[in-house]
Amino acid sequence: MLITVANNKGGQGKTLLATLLAQYLASNPENVKKVFCLDLDRTQQHFIDNMAKSGLSFVSGLDSAAKCPLCVVDTPPSLDDDVIRAVKMADVLVVPVVPCKHSAQNAANIAEIRERRDGLRVVLNQWDASLAQKQARSFLNDRGFRFYGIMPKYKRVAHNIDAGLDWRHDVFEEQTLEIIGILKGLLSGPA
Repeated sequence: MLITVANNKGGQGKTLLATLLAQYLASNPENVKKVFCLDLDRTQQHFIDNMAKSGLSFVSGLDSAAKCPLCVVDTPPSLDDDVIRAVKMADVLVVPVVPCKHSAQNAANIAEIRERRDGLRVVLNQWDASLAQKQARSFLNDRGFRFYGIMPKYKRVAHNIDAGLDWRHDVFEEQTLEIIGILKGLLSGPA
């Protein structure tokens, strides 16, 4: 199974979601598959750094990733050939969207590149009750997108993951159940 996290805009939470998904899958006793990771972002290696701290294995390209029983792919904020291939090849495509119409438009563009909606999971990230949030959500609703999770601003979670802490670390224990619910929804819900 290939799980790709993509949005061609930076700052959407792609690396955070890829990290959470990989760590969740690796720590979930119901998952019997070894979890591999692929970081297509050659400018920033945050995903590799986060996953190395978790002891997860890496692959070096999309062809290798496609052969893995379970691989989480983090992508850069671009639409280069590797990102387009990863979007099209994904069994599950996770598209994080922050509360602005430009981010929502990028999610729609990613869905167009994919050319199909099966396996498409949109996660509303860093959401609040702002007007921008309502406009972006309305934009996606009007285009028939289904939302698989709404993540409030988890700055502490992102900071702790960057510091090398596991996502279940007690520093953010109150958010763990909410995060687990979102991750389960991403992996099990109908497209």
